[in-house]
Amino acid sequence: MKTVLLSLSLFVVAACSLEAQPQLELQDTVNWGKIVPEVTLGDPAQITQDVTLKNIGTSILHIKKVETSCGCTSAPLDKDSLAPGEETKMRITLNLPHANGPLSKTVTVLSDDPAAPSQVLHLLADVQRPFQLSSSFIPFNKGKVGDAIEGVVTISNNAKAPVTVTCKSTSSGLVIHTPMPLVMQPGTSADLKVTYTAKTPGAFSAQVYVKTDLKGYETFDLMGYGMVDP
Repeated sequence: MKTVLLSLSLFVVAACSLEAQPQLELQDTVNWGKIVPEVTLGDPAQITQDVTLKNIGTSILHIKKVETSCGCTSAPLDKDSLAPGEETKMRITLNLPHANGPLSKTVTVLSDDPAAPSQVLHLLADVQRPFQLSSSFIPFNKGKVGDAIEGVVTISNNAKAPVTVTCKSTSSGLVIHTPMPLVMQPGTSADLKVTYTAKTPGAFSAQVYVKTDLKGYETFDLMGYGMVDP
């Protein structure tokens, strides 16, 4: 009888041991939505978010490693060992030195959760700087020698106040057709339209000097590139 009871006890203990497993609970997405960095040109914009990791299993959870998809993201943990029911925080920091438009990064958490040893957290944001260009340069249409080849860049004012923009050609053959100065109300966009007349075939570049009354964007040069056929 004692042997039967001992065997039954060992069976129950073994069954409980098999059932005791860690389980990581982690949200799958952080979406910051529209972000308007209030920084000057050359300074990095930074966004942060605390994310909760919880062990909803029945044994200790060990977080082995946290991997980010790029060096612009950091995700340190408060602790990497969680008892059943315990939580910890992971501080997500995303640096946006030159980003404009939709942004997508990931953080991967590796743990000893047998059902999901690798879980991915998606980081999403729509970055819109106070003063934004649709392109980092003016793309010119293709044309022939002697043609007035058009180039267009869209300027957007995402700031909270009106911005005055003045553009000046600093290249021979480049003409600015958008009336200056350009007074842009908050939340509006306008096209900077230019033409370039080339005298020789081949690749060309042209330059526009841009001046604004927005802090951090006072002056900068906007280059344009294109190709001319004979």
